[in-house]
This record gives sequence, C-alpha cells and structure tokens, in this order.
Amino acid sequence: EIERRRKLKQQTTQSTKQSTSTTSSYKNQEAAILIPLCTVQGTPSILFTRRSATLSNHASQISFPGGYFDEQLDGIRDDDDRLVNTALRETQEELCYNTDLLPTSSLI
Repeated sequence: EIERRRKLKQQTTQSTKQSTSTTSSYKNQEAAILIPLCTVQGTPSILFTRRSATLSNHASQISFPGGYFDEQLDGIRDDDDRLVNTALRETQEELCYNTDLLPTSSLI
C-alpha cells in the first residue's frame, strides 16, 4: 500500500510539472467557459463534459466547455462579447451543439 501511494504521488507530481510547463505560455491569455444549465427528467441540472482519456493534459477530467480566447475566431473588440464568443465557440466545438439556438437572455 505504501509503495502504491508513493507511485501515485510521483505520477501526480510529474503530471503537475508537465501541466505547468505546457500552460505557462497561456498564463497571459484570457479564457472563458460556459456553464450549461438543462433539465434531466424535469430536474434542473448542470451539464459537465469529460475530457478525452487520450489528451496529454487533464485527461479524463470533468470540465465545463470552454477554452482560450482566439483573436481570429472570437473577434478583436475590447468588450466582454469576445469572451462570450469564446465560450460559445468552445461549446459548439466540444458538444457539437448549435449555440445559435441558445436564447440570448440566458447568457450572463
């Protein structure tokens, strides 16, 4: 049991180091997520996604759809719409959901 925990700790430490070095180039970029609210059998719910097990970072983790702002895809305006566009674009990519169907009053 002690050996198993030691190995697990080493894996976690290595994963954290890899994640930190990979994401350090993004630390000055803005990102956005969408928290999808839905109903499941009449019960208000939050929709989560599970990241692919084949990804090199954060594999199999539970997450919300979202990602980093991309000036070419999300616009270059200096207002908050660019981050809304980021969240909607990422949601459309990750969930294959037509975000044009979302009522604009539901965006906060």
